[in-house]
Amino acid sequence: MPSTNRALLIACPYGDLEGPERDAQAIAEVLTLRQFQITRCCGVHATRKAILAAWRDLIEETRQGDAVVIFYSGHGGVLVPDAASGDALESSDPQAPWQYQFIVPMDFDPEGDEFSGILEIELSQLLLATTDKTRNVTVIMDCCHSGRMVRDPDLGTSARYKRVRAVNHKAAYSHIKQLRHQGELRGRRFAAGNPDAVRIAATAPWEEATELPDIYGQYEGVLTKALVQALREAEGQDVSWKTTMAYVAELVNARSPRQRPWASGPQTRFLFSLEGRDSGVLPITLSSKAGIDAIIKCGRVGGVREGNKYKIMPPGSERMEDSLWIAQATVTRVHAFEAHARVDYRPGYESDSKKEMALAFLEEEALHAWPVVCMADVAELRSKIQGSRFLRLVTDGTGEEPLIVFAIHEQTICLQSNLGTCFAWRPFTGDQPTADEIDPALRDAEIFARARHLLSLQSSGAESLKISDAEVAIQIDLVHNGQRVRAVEPTGADTLDEEQCISIALRNNHHSQKLYVTIFSVEVNGKIFLFTDQMQLPPLTTERRGDADDEDGGFPLLWPDDFPRGQPVVETLVFVISDTAVDLSYLETPEADYSVRRKSEGLSRLDEVMSSLAFGHRRRVGPRRAVVQPRWQIRHFSFLLRAI
Repeated sequence: MPSTNRALLIACPYGDLEGPERDAQAIAEVLTLRQFQITRCCGVHATRKAILAAWRDLIEETRQGDAVVIFYSGHGGVLVPDAASGDALESSDPQAPWQYQFIVPMDFDPEGDEFSGILEIELSQLLLATTDKTRNVTVIMDCCHSGRMVRDPDLGTSARYKRVRAVNHKAAYSHIKQLRHQGELRGRRFAAGNPDAVRIAATAPWEEATELPDIYGQYEGVLTKALVQALREAEGQDVSWKTTMAYVAELVNARSPRQRPWASGPQTRFLFSLEGRDSGVLPITLSSKAGIDAIIKCGRVGGVREGNKYKIMPPGSERMEDSLWIAQATVTRVHAFEAHARVDYRPGYESDSKKEMALAFLEEEALHAWPVVCMADVAELRSKIQGSRFLRLVTDGTGEEPLIVFAIHEQTICLQSNLGTCFAWRPFTGDQPTADEIDPALRDAEIFARARHLLSLQSSGAESLKISDAEVAIQIDLVHNGQRVRAVEPTGADTLDEEQCISIALRNNHHSQKLYVTIFSVEVNGKIFLFTDQMQLPPLTTERRGDADDEDGGFPLLWPDDFPRGQPVVETLVFVISDTAVDLSYLETPEADYSVRRKSEGLSRLDEVMSSLAFGHRRRVGPRRAVVQPRWQIRHFSFLLRAI
């Protein structure tokens, strides 16, 4: 029996959400092009009972070899056991999770006596039953996976956050106990632990997902829009989920910098397939075409960037071997599905053919250059943007949303963010700006781009320091005359006045893990400042900074230099938490030229990542030797700063 492509699309516009059904329609259109049979459970029909029944029906229909997609757009929530309030769940299972995440059906009642959400542990049981039928399963969750409830003031009041706050904990834990008593929680409980399913999430587990209005004012999930664009552009191409999600992350971060989509499971698979390839290994044609040394059979959609360096190996090679490589290739130009590269052959190597197929193994990865639009017909400005390590001009017809728009108005180069904020402007004389007059504007844009890299940065894999908010707690207080007045609202919706003072407290609740924290301040114009020197946090200790650092006490909040004193601006504190001491002070926005290369020999992965975004150079890929590799995590604390 031939295999069938099946998709279950669940959309729950619960509460204030408007975009889930539109998200489901967008996904349906792109999956229909791939011959998927679509089943919908959307709108008022997407109750708890209906969602569970629809998934079970899908399992019943699925046969070995079928490709299955489960898509959900709506609210997400989290339950955190609290022993002090009597909410702790009794369990002899040492692997019981410290929190329980859930999705929100249309009949969800946060105060009801019976829990009406659908827990992740229930969804993972359904997923396990699905992968028992077929290994080709993809789960896409466009919802929040966090209890932090952090707002992003950059997005203004138009953003809607895909999570719920209130829930009857007693009813929820009673529901979990009942599931266990009925024997419905068997085997692997978490979708992320299923080795046969690719799982795509809108955010990291501690962050928020958003829906934003498009140019017509219609709301759409930020993840869904980016994923649909990536799937459309990848039509007919062998692209892995790993490289697709790298592209999706770039699209998401251009609109919502603090939302970090991620994927787990067999990410090297091609889209909706059991076949795959390591995303760092790409087919390459060594060409004799004038001006082109080689063509890589993958492009921007597949994660290839200008400046990437590859080692070229003979066909059939399973790994990069120093004794067998035949050439090095540096990418010079990238299209959607194809890239051109300059090739330097190994001394003594001679090709027997003018057109030879080989394999390209990624050796050094260039920093992602943010897309920008230049509204001015100034050749010198366009040329300088193209030569930047941090920026690139948007190609017409790609549908990419630019991070920055360059425009000229009344002998002024104006720089506007994609969120509508004019963050820098540079005057010039004459009809068009000269090269010397363009350079300061380009630097302003690169400073903004560097900050966006820092705000959208996340650790992954073995580098990730997996700590929760409860394990390392951050509190910021308003301080007056050396005394703490009140806590600053952690939702990101708080507004503070310039010259007010704050203090920062960090608590390490680990019993054995020593941690290190470096804090940066990121201004609305992208300038990065070292807020405090690196702090050491021994186990079970609290470190506080800013209670009595000057005569008034606390750290004074300063208005950005040369920025208009009108509407409140966003101020963001970035906390880099690591298990090893690392000097990251070079991330500060320097007065000198930061475009120089920084030596990368002997650097850890964390230092290489940070150094790459600071200086714009390539980052090495592959194993490291004889260097301590810190595990790390980044958190943000944002608020609005008002001029007085």
